[in-house]
Order: sequence, then C-alpha cells, then structure tokens
Amino acid sequence: MENKTYHHGDLRNELIEVGAKLLIEQGLEVFSLRKVAKEIGVSHAAPYRHFKDKEDLIVEISNKGIEEFYNALAKPFYEYKNQPKLQLIELGKAYIKFAIDNPYLMKILFFSDLKKKIDISKISDINDDSYSLLVDSVKNCIASGETTVKDVQALSLLTWSFVHGLSALMMEEVINIGEISDEVIDKMVKLSTLGYFKS
Repeated sequence: MENKTYHHGDLRNELIEVGAKLLIEQGLEVFSLRKVAKEIGVSHAAPYRHFKDKEDLIVEISNKGIEEFYNALAKPFYEYKNQPKLQLIELGKAYIKFAIDNPYLMKILFFSDLKKKIDISKISDINDDSYSLLVDSVKNCIASGETTVKDVQALSLLTWSFVHGLSALMMEEVINIGEISDEVIDKMVKLSTLGYFKS
C-alpha cells in the first residue's frame, strides 16, 4: 500500500522530478525505480504503473531535460541577438553551466547507450534543437563581419567541441569545478574564438 495519495498524474511527475534529483546525486550506475519510490515514500510497485523500467523513467527525465537545455541556451541567444560575438560567447557559457549543473543529463545524451532511445525531434513544441541555436549564432557572427571565417559548419563544430570538451572535463572532475571561477570560464570561452574573431 502506498504511503501517499496522488491525484491523476501527480505521481508520474514526481517520479520524474525526484528521479532527476537522484540521478544527479547518485549517478546512473546505482539508479533504480526502487530508490526513487523510497525517496518519494510510495511502494516499490507504484512506479511501474507509469514506467515499465528504470530506463523508461530515465528517457522521460532526459526528454524533460532536453527542453530545459534548449531553454537555457535560448535565453542568451535572444538576449544578445543584436550582439553576435557576445551572443556566441554567452551561449558557450550557458552550455558549460548547464552541463555542470546537470551532469546526469549530459552523460545520458552523449556517453550512454540510452541516448539511442531519446528522440530529440519529438520534444514538445520545439521546432529547432539546441545545436541550431549555435549554428544561427555563428551565422550571425559571419553576417555581421565579426569573423573572416565563412565556413559555418567548421566554426560551429569548433565552438561546440571546445565548450563540450571543457564541460566533460569538469563533469568528470578532471578539472576541479571549485577552482574555476565564472571569470575564468568567461576568459576560456573568449579564448576559444581567438584567431577567428576580430578583437
């Protein structure tokens, strides 16, 4: 018997929210539906009314996370739409911050077999994925004359590779997050464009 009474849909949403929290705290390796149920205070069988297994729950957590990831990047994209170079720099910083704050999601999307089960194109009402924001930002820089490089794909991949590589080093604690201030991250993202953008 469950220890809590839920209205329709409430338990499912709480499983996603609490599941995300446990993924951050404990990691993918030890994650289980049983632990999520215990954290919420319901029976071990309760989650199976909404998810067939832990991978099913992780996919739903990821789908929600992808939308949050897009929104995190969309904020600086639109905030700095009239400042192309700054827009690209702020996108990079937003990417790194989101990765550090949501390592479970980044690992699922880029380093886990579970990523094969996640269809980014079907996220609710999002027509453009997160990468398209980066590409559009690079196009803005080229159109505004901020860079002499005209190859959109090459510059987009270069920028993405830098911020993703730095994020991965920090997520895996190869680089101590506590030793890197926002000011240092700001400088590193700017340096990644050195030689491609006008000073």
